[in-house]
Amino acid sequence: MKSIFEKLKLSKIVDLEKIKKIPWVLGFYAFPIILILFLINLIFGEFLLYKYVISTNNEEPKITENTLKFEYNVYQKVLKELNK
Repeated sequence: MKSIFEKLKLSKIVDLEKIKKIPWVLGFYAFPIILILFLINLIFGEFLLYKYVISTNNEEPKITENTLKFEYNVYQKVLKELNK
């Protein structure tokens, strides 16, 4: 039975021995790769924590000049309309 590489005639372009070594190389360096990915994840998480939690607490809140006033007479008019 011919392999996919032989059917597609890729064996001349791709070295099959190097492709067979890829899982072994990944398995051999699995622990360091996991450590590196964990550190990248930790750094990225700290960046997001700083950006969205810590830096927003340090900024002064913006106070708008136009504050809302509760108008009791308008409220009573709306209640009368709803009760009809």
